[in-house]
Amino acid sequence: MPLRVLRQRPEFNPAHSFGKKVYAEKRKAITAKATRETEGQSWLSRLWQSPDKVDAFGIKKGEVKQISSAKEFDEIIEAHSERLVILDCSMTWCGPCKVLLPKFKLYAENYNDAIFLHMNGDENDSCSELFSRLQVGKVPSIHMFRDKELVSRHEGIDGKMLRTVILSQLKEGEAR
Repeated sequence: MPLRVLRQRPEFNPAHSFGKKVYAEKRKAITAKATRETEGQSWLSRLWQSPDKVDAFGIKKGEVKQISSAKEFDEIIEAHSERLVILDCSMTWCGPCKVLLPKFKLYAENYNDAIFLHMNGDENDSCSELFSRLQVGKVPSIHMFRDKELVSRHEGIDGKMLRTVILSQLKEGEAR
């Protein structure tokens, strides 16, 4: 005759509710810290300092902006001259470019003091013209700009090298 195991309901254990209390206390501490840091600022300036802020070009901090014209690129370089602007030049058919893009997006999240742009050279005539102007020979190609000047250029780059290149161009005080 098989043995039947009777299952009993577990008794209430106050230790299980402990995690909820700790979580609530941490949430209160984070909220209090954020309130102290933004004390005396208007709601508009607090919103502008949020990590999700969007500038006039639709560039969100920590995201890669897809650009589709040379004019758009020139305007972004002009407006963000004091920051590091990193342009990923690729083609829609390029396999290594498709492999590099997720890493590029990850680095955009991690190094959000820089502006990350992505462009496909075969998207339209304007992008093709910009490729010619930048003298892109191989894809994927990374171009870095600061103060409206090209400071670094790397063609045929892979994901491992990309991080090293980005870190070499970030200044003191920029997110590393």
